[in-house]
Amino acid sequence: MDQFELYKNQWQQQQPSDQELAIDDIRKKAQDDLTKHQRKLIFSNLFMSVSFAATIGMMVWIWNSMSDRSIYFYVSLIFIFVLLIVFAAIQWSGVQYKNIKPEINPKKFIDYSRKKLLHNRFTLKYGLPVYLFLLSAGLMMYFQDILVGGSLLFKVLAYGITFGYIIITSFFAYKKVKKKVKKIDELIAHLNEWEKIIKE
Repeated sequence: MDQFELYKNQWQQQQPSDQELAIDDIRKKAQDDLTKHQRKLIFSNLFMSVSFAATIGMMVWIWNSMSDRSIYFYVSLIFIFVLLIVFAAIQWSGVQYKNIKPEINPKKFIDYSRKKLLHNRFTLKYGLPVYLFLLSAGLMMYFQDILVGGSLLFKVLAYGITFGYIIITSFFAYKKVKKKVKKIDELIAHLNEWEKIIKE
């Protein structure tokens, strides 16, 4: 039994005069968990944004350094650039920007927090796999130009190392995603229970 469930059980066993204090404990616990989740999300997004900025900087350098390339070269770089920007925007849109006071308007706070958590959950479960698939497609186009004239061994090594790295990264990311989704599900369940309590 987690701390939230403990508070809930205590609330159910208390007299009406004491239940307001118990609701405060439930609210504080849910709010603390959400704050921790948001802090982790912001740090993760900052790290991602710095990485994406470095990648885009490298892409600009590659674009300027290599002239008279095929259509695959230019389309792939533009495609990857747009993909990075869109994915970063989706990730940042999952952050809670509104400062809603749960003690003043708990229903609005619960609805807004739950909406953002569902957004985070959807992005992790479906957005991330789509992003990795599209990134692989963009790299395939890029290699169609860069590897022209290269030996078979060089092409095999280039594709093998690149997509091997993506597969290994995806495997470890999948484990992290499962843990994050589980935590998000717990937070959503806590919000649902809190909502049920304030309606009673």
